[in-house]
Amino acid sequence: MRSRWEGRSALPLSADAQLFFIVGKAKSGTTWLENLLDSHPEVLCRGEGRFFGNPRGAPAPGGPGAVSLAEGLLADETLKDWAQRSVWTRDARFERVAEQAAAGMAERIMRAELARSRKLVAGDKTPLRDTGTVQQISQVLPEAKIIHVVRDGRDVAISSIHHIWNQAERDALTPALRDRQVAIRDAYRANPDGFVDSGRSLFAPGHLQVIARSWAEITRAATKQGRALPAGRYIEVRYEDLLASGSRELARICEFLEVDASESIVERCLSENSFERLTGGRERGVEDPRAFFRLGVAGDWRRIFNAGDHAAFGQVAGEALTELGYESEGVH
Repeated sequence: MRSRWEGRSALPLSADAQLFFIVGKAKSGTTWLENLLDSHPEVLCRGEGRFFGNPRGAPAPGGPGAVSLAEGLLADETLKDWAQRSVWTRDARFERVAEQAAAGMAERIMRAELARSRKLVAGDKTPLRDTGTVQQISQVLPEAKIIHVVRDGRDVAISSIHHIWNQAERDALTPALRDRQVAIRDAYRANPDGFVDSGRSLFAPGHLQVIARSWAEITRAATKQGRALPAGRYIEVRYEDLLASGSRELARICEFLEVDASESIVERCLSENSFERLTGGRERGVEDPRAFFRLGVAGDWRRIFNAGDHAAFGQVAGEALTELGYESEGVH
């Protein structure tokens, strides 16, 4: 009898191929870095695989978040029943079994796509929705490298509120915005300069504090966990540095991934993913409130924040700003 596997050729999955994960709080520049690296002839970079994280247990605003593979497996009663009966897993904590299963699936999927691409390294963009994702990745995939994109939390807050507004318009699954937030959104879009000059806040009461707390807790946890990893496993990239010194920062990232960091390759990646190209010709600094790539600059909080915003953000996340090396101008 002919086996159903007979005649099939196995994918050339390399056990030595490097895997990596781009992590960072949402709206920190992770998508831009994903695009930059995917343009590299030796790098396959996609997002979001949603392999790891526990978003439903996250201190994050804007709804429950998407279920990750690890979280989905953990909630699967059929898998739990199997794990409790199998001689290989019945004595192990089910949480660990689910995480290992997610790691195995993630690794297999990424290596298979890497083999098809004929590139050398494969990466996934994994937005940080909880405080344990970096630790989870490092424990179940100990050879994987982690690139952590860090951005000033005040700019993250501003980009986040625009993203929430846009998602509410496009995605039927997103909870409806509260009436007051809708009024703020419509007023800003009708006359952005007038709105800012009036001193109004972009945030509904209490919303900025929620975003600030999420940014501080998640970013602090990721840096602490990442910096504790062995040398060569973790690197931090500031969004602001990537904007100001793209060639230097991208070359540093390429060296970290052990791929070609030559000037010609780096400049090509930057050119193919310039703000103008990503937005269809809009210049950096020219705002489109409805676009994913809205403004493309650092420090917009100086223009947007009013005195109340400064105080609210500083009260919740001022210490985190200082710890991460950001100026605390306007924070009380």
